[in-house]
Amino acid sequence: MPLFFLMEQRVSGLLTDGIESIKGIGAARREQLSKLGITTVEELLCYMPRTYRDLTDLRTVEGMEVSVPWFGVLTIITAPKVQYIRRNFSMIRVKAGDHTGSIYLCWYNQPYMAGNIQEGESYYIYGKPEYYRGEIRINTPMVEKLSEGEGARLLPVYRSTKGLSQGVLRKLLKSTFKKYGDQLRLMAPEDFVQKYQLMPLEQAYYSAHFPADQEERDRSVSTISFYEILLLKAFMTRNKESQRERSIPLRMGEEAERRFLDNLSFVPTGAQSRAMADIRRGIAGEASYQALLQGDVGSGKTVVAFYALYAAALSGVQGALLAPTEILCRQHYENAKAFFSPLGIRVGLLTSGMKKAERDQLLKEVRSGEIQILIGTHAMIQKDVEFSELALAVADEQHRFGVRQRAVLQQKGVSPHFIVMSATPIPRTLALIIYGDLDVIVMDELPGGRRPVRTHLVPPHKEKGLLEFIRKEAAAGNRTYYVCPLIEEGEGESEATSVKEAYERLSHQLPDLRIGYLHGRMRQKEKESAMDDFAQGRLDVLVSTTVIEVGVDVKEATCMVIDGADRFGLAQLHQLRGRVGRGDRQSYCFLLNRGREENQRLVDFCSTNDGFEIARMDLENRGPGALLGQWQHGRSDLFFLNFAIDGRILDRVLSAYEEVFVSRQYGDAFAYRLLARAKEKYQSLLDQVILN
Repeated sequence: MPLFFLMEQRVSGLLTDGIESIKGIGAARREQLSKLGITTVEELLCYMPRTYRDLTDLRTVEGMEVSVPWFGVLTIITAPKVQYIRRNFSMIRVKAGDHTGSIYLCWYNQPYMAGNIQEGESYYIYGKPEYYRGEIRINTPMVEKLSEGEGARLLPVYRSTKGLSQGVLRKLLKSTFKKYGDQLRLMAPEDFVQKYQLMPLEQAYYSAHFPADQEERDRSVSTISFYEILLLKAFMTRNKESQRERSIPLRMGEEAERRFLDNLSFVPTGAQSRAMADIRRGIAGEASYQALLQGDVGSGKTVVAFYALYAAALSGVQGALLAPTEILCRQHYENAKAFFSPLGIRVGLLTSGMKKAERDQLLKEVRSGEIQILIGTHAMIQKDVEFSELALAVADEQHRFGVRQRAVLQQKGVSPHFIVMSATPIPRTLALIIYGDLDVIVMDELPGGRRPVRTHLVPPHKEKGLLEFIRKEAAAGNRTYYVCPLIEEGEGESEATSVKEAYERLSHQLPDLRIGYLHGRMRQKEKESAMDDFAQGRLDVLVSTTVIEVGVDVKEATCMVIDGADRFGLAQLHQLRGRVGRGDRQSYCFLLNRGREENQRLVDFCSTNDGFEIARMDLENRGPGALLGQWQHGRSDLFFLNFAIDGRILDRVLSAYEEVFVSRQYGDAFAYRLLARAKEKYQSLLDQVILN
């Protein structure tokens, strides 16, 4: 999360100091901040607000609407008291109001709130009003002292943690800027700053936290975003150029290509044909070809991967396909073995659960080159796995592998060509930035004959009807996935459904159906047995965690039920939905919302099957931080990616990139300095890249 444009000669004891050097931060506060990823002064200054409250748009009680977010000023009418409803469950309920009326504010299991509010005092209140037993109440509202808004029009709101209030964060930021803010410095030529209408960096960061108005906030964030995107673009492009090492050309003649296509049981889609043509041109060159094959779930990326692996085998060298789970790995192996055997190509399978004798024999055949295509899990990147001549590597589901793992696999050959596949579509503008080190191939077409999956949001009171639907699907010879967020009760929030709970409940409610379960803690043989029983029709319903989200293909599975859908991101929901609708039968996805209120993002999800549109919605809902790095969604250090969706900013960045790094319009020193900062920022970050 470091800032980009710091003084070239740093003074010891400044921005890189630990946050404990800031007055008022002791051990307890340091622990709280570390949970947010803040460990240095620099990281605190970069911790951007997730939203803002407009203090010029305050509402009254009279103007409240049920289930519509509300922001205004209320005075506490009754003294806050902690009531213990039952063991381990407390409640604070106070009456609050303004000149137009009154409501009730409630907090659950937050007894400390009784000391944070006082009778007769007024506060900023934010929350969603609800109607409950004849009264209007806001459950667990955000509360701010009026003094927090003095002299401000926009009040910043940060992602926080227990015990760390918004007021404390703002106070820390203001005092930190006062002491360390003058250490920030913009290292850009004046004509560059003027052309792209950029603010001084110190001012931009301060104004992003404490803007005078919306216009200043937009300009400050735009300035920071512009520089960060420019640096990421520069780093990824330079990384791409450095990877273009000499590799083995992989070529396929027309007759060989005809044999491949004739061996297919279908005619490739236009998107598949274009992708195969792009890859054919790329791997035929002597420079190592690095590509991202991006397509929606069910778009047929595996066939394109087989095409590339076929070219490697025909060229007398080896290819490897890396899959994230053993279930998917074995599925790839069975499909590859059936497809390549008639073509005279040997395929091997390497997983972590193999017996020693079997593994030793396989590794011997890999070293000798007898195995032409090796399919495996992470076990493939272990030191004792040696290839005769690895010239092509394919990683399925890129979001499950880090760049470091990718590099280890590439080191097992002499600069092999590398293709990473992802069924997590993201807007092309973001793909050009995040995957600047890869050629991006987009597959935007699904095979013909498939019907769109019909998606419905199911409230708890209609669950009985859903069970009858599952029974009817089973009677028609179809199968159902039932996905839960937890394996066992007690692993997370009490309201979340577990696999164990759902399995026992469904077995009781649907005694005439054959029901099984699957989760990641089961032994490998147990997982394979459960998945095989489902695939072969020996089970009607498979209760599972998200272990089935990646690549599992059962054409008779027509129904996907996601229990606690409100606990999943939209991209993950889309991946799960992609497990049904793999054949020509009409398929369905049902979202069980266990939350207390309707979730608008789930309503929006039901309205489209377009993975790219869902990715855009997911970025808006969760923030883009999860696209780059192992951190959870919402992290502010990559908040600028939100603005990469804006084509206008991207166009400006691409123009600046050409001027700074290609034509060197602003001099070599400026370009080298930016590249050095980009490497400092992103080298360690990209070693951990995982898409979520």
